[in-house]
Amino acid sequence: MPHLITETTRQLADRIDFTQVFAGVHRELAGHGYAQLAVLKSRLLVAEVALTGDDPEAGFVVTHLVMTNARPEPVQAAMAAVVLAHMAAAVRQAAFAGNVQVCVLHRLVAQGTYRKTVVMSPGAV
Repeated sequence: MPHLITETTRQLADRIDFTQVFAGVHRELAGHGYAQLAVLKSRLLVAEVALTGDDPEAGFVVTHLVMTNARPEPVQAAMAAVVLAHMAAAVRQAAFAGNVQVCVLHRLVAQGTYRKTVVMSPGAV
């Protein structure tokens, strides 16, 4: 169950449709068989105060790719490459005036440290 937690600046969050970006990432990861589409989860965290180096005009998009199921390192790296490609393309399309660092940190959570349940709403099928 991969989780994508993306952090960015307010300026980039306002220029990029992250829902679309996440949807594209989800489709590609599922298409490669890295995860089932239904279990991929993404969210955006916007930093109200941020600084990249000493340049107040620069931005960043940092995505944490957190995997709860063990995968070989080459598969983790391939998944991170998919995420990086989508995020970098979104930044290019946004035509942001400053420099933007785009990063993916991928990691596997320790076995036994993840719990999940699904709460169904009344009337849900």
